[in-house]
Formats: sequence, structure tokens, C-alpha cells
Amino acid sequence: MGKGRFGWITFLARRYLYGRERENRNITQILSALGLAAGVLTLITVISIMNGLQMGYISDILEIGSYHIRIDDRSCDTVLEEQVRNTRGVDSVVRFTDIQVLAEGDLSRMSPINIRCIDEKYAALDHHFMEHLEMAAGSFDLADRNSVLLGTELAHYLRLNVGDVFKVMALSGDSFNALKPQTLEFTVTGLFKSGYYEYDREMAMMSVSNAPRLQPGEQNMKLGVKLSSPYADRAVMARLMPVAGDSMVSWREYNKALFGALRMEKFAMMFLISLIFVVIGVNIFNFMKRSVSEKIEDIAVLYSLGVTEKDVRWIFVAEGAIVGLAGGLSGTVAGLLVSVNINSIFSLAGILVSFPLKLASAVLGRWMDFGDVEFALFSPSYFYIQEIPVSIMFDEVLWAFLFAVLAAVISAALAVKKLDIKNPAAVLRCE
Repeated sequence: MGKGRFGWITFLARRYLYGRERENRNITQILSALGLAAGVLTLITVISIMNGLQMGYISDILEIGSYHIRIDDRSCDTVLEEQVRNTRGVDSVVRFTDIQVLAEGDLSRMSPINIRCIDEKYAALDHHFMEHLEMAAGSFDLADRNSVLLGTELAHYLRLNVGDVFKVMALSGDSFNALKPQTLEFTVTGLFKSGYYEYDREMAMMSVSNAPRLQPGEQNMKLGVKLSSPYADRAVMARLMPVAGDSMVSWREYNKALFGALRMEKFAMMFLISLIFVVIGVNIFNFMKRSVSEKIEDIAVLYSLGVTEKDVRWIFVAEGAIVGLAGGLSGTVAGLLVSVNINSIFSLAGILVSFPLKLASAVLGRWMDFGDVEFALFSPSYFYIQEIPVSIMFDEVLWAFLFAVLAAVISAALAVKKLDIKNPAAVLRCE
């Protein structure tokens, strides 16, 4: 399509889009563009929020719980640890073990938990770990063998605070037949909050020197490996194969079920929201059909001037593309603005909802008092998160925009697939 040809086709497309007279502009095109904009806005906002929630969970799991690579080898000696630490792509290596125990708190409240036994200098060895762990009370101090760190939700359930005694029921004995329960006491030196409820509710941390007390017999020590880039796990595992063998597990495999469920949830949500574009596409298809029937005389004139049927189709496809571009661009801008300011929007919504209650309290204070009511969509009393995390990915924003444009273009192309004008002269004579 030459430059001049493209120019007159887009000119006619814009002319048809606006109508012959200013007061006769087709409202259907405007509503179609607004529908596409609403679809793009919704898709970008929902996916950005889902990305923020999922990436927050995934980061907490990788940096606190599962590591990028786990080496489960009973011969995890210092030689192997040093070899792994010196491997290209490895950021940090820590030694740990997980032990399941029964914890007891105040008023004899008990709960099964996982105790992670780690090095006393863990915070210095793995700096990314502390970036995802917030100390709500006390300090990250495991220098004392009897020190223990509890998740905030676990401490709340057991009704413990910094300085209280934390009791653990463990099994001791040299053989399985000789095992007997024993109660060990520790002092709570800190309460942590990771933002991931499972860790805050079911995890405690203490010095690795306590592992023999909690679990008699041979210790199943593991190496937790953090990488400079978690997506380089396959390349690093290939380098570690000569020294670690097949005892390695990548974060992809260790969390396969959870991450697979999160990915499927995201795809399902994207598919459902994308159905908006199908509905708008049908609307565009109908208005383009009507537009063709209304402009049948114009098309006949174009045919008489030597314009081919293919070029006439391009005029209406260009008209659909203009609608798609207008809706896609406006929806993308609006979606980005809403996503970036989503927490401010929700805060404003909370203020607007709370205002009538405060007004009613001021007017009817003798009979009802709503003065202390503060509405919040994500109140800490009911939700574990205080604000919505948002993560905007450029490729997903681009796809949302392209969905809108393609929906408009494809619908317009299908609508003008057959123009059914066999005799332009007869059409003009009837006119």
C-alpha cells in the first residue's frame, strides 16, 4: 500500500467515523471505544494487582523458605559448602535444617510448628533474607543457644512476647524404641513478620546448635543457596553437578505445585477479563455492518471512480483500527494511572464511606455514635495485608493494548468481508 493510497484511505476512514454532519456522529463508535478502554483498564489493573500479590508471595517463599537451590545431602560438610560458595552465579550459602515439633505457649496453648535451625550469623551470611523479614519486636539475635525467634501470628496464638518462655515438646533417645518426649524451654528474643501468613503462623527460628536436642540421631542438614539471579538456577545447577550430584532441588521443582497454581490462576483471570473484548468486538462488528449499509451510495461512487473492493475494505478496517487505537490508548493510560494510585483510590473510598457515618454521629450524637468508625477496604482487623501491592509488567500492558486494537480490527475486517455490491451504477440510479 503506497503512501498516497494510505493517506486517502485513512482520510475517508476518519471522515466516515465522524459522520457527514457534526450532530450526526455515530454514538456507537464512541461507546465501542469506551468499552475497549474499560476492558484495557480492567485487565491492566487486575493483572498488576495479581502480579504484586503473587510476586510478593513468591519473593517471600524464595528468600525465606525454599531458597533458589536446596542441596539435601547428609554429607554437607564445610568442604562442599565452600565449593558451592565459590561457584559462579552463587550469591550466598547457608546451612540449615527443618524440624517439626509441638510448641506450647501461655495458658498451655499448643500448636504444631516448623523450627528452622540456622547459623547464628545467618543475617550476615544472607543479606536478602533480612530484606524480606521485618522484626516486629526484639532483635534478630540467636547468639544464645536458648534464644528463639517467633513469627508474629504464632506468638499471638501462643500469647507470647519478647522475654517470655517458649516451650517445645521434642523426642529424645538413642533408638526408635527408646524415644521419649521431653520439654525444652527457650527465651523469645524477637518476633518477625514476613508478610507470608504461613511463615508467620507456623515458623520459629533458633540456633543450629539446638538441632541435636530437638531431633536425636543423625542430623539431616541442608544447604540453602541463593543466586545472583533466581532464573539462572539451571545454569548454576549444571556447574554444581560435579560436586553436589543429584541432591539438588531448584525452586522451580520445590514449589512447583504452588507456583503452577498461581500461574493458572493468573491465566484464568486474564482469559475471563479478555472476554470483554469479545463482547466489544461483536458490538464493533454490528456497527461496521450498519456503517457499510448506510454508506452504500458512497461505496458505489468509489467503485465508479476505479477504487477496488480491497481498498474499500481497507477504509472500514482503518475505521475499526482508529476506534481500537483510541480505546486502547485511553484504557492503557487510565489503567496505568489507576494501578499506580490504587491504594490512594481505596483510601479515598474509605474516607468517602466514613464521612456519612461521622456526619450522622455529629447530627444524631445523642442516639447513635459513629465517631470512631473508620472504614477501610483492607482493615488490619480482617485482612493480613494493609495495602495492595502492585507490579506493572511492560509486556502485559502491551498485550492488553494489542488485544483492544486486534479486537477492533478483526471485527471490522469480518464485517466488510463481503460488500455485495455487484452493480454500482444500479445503486446510484436507485439513489
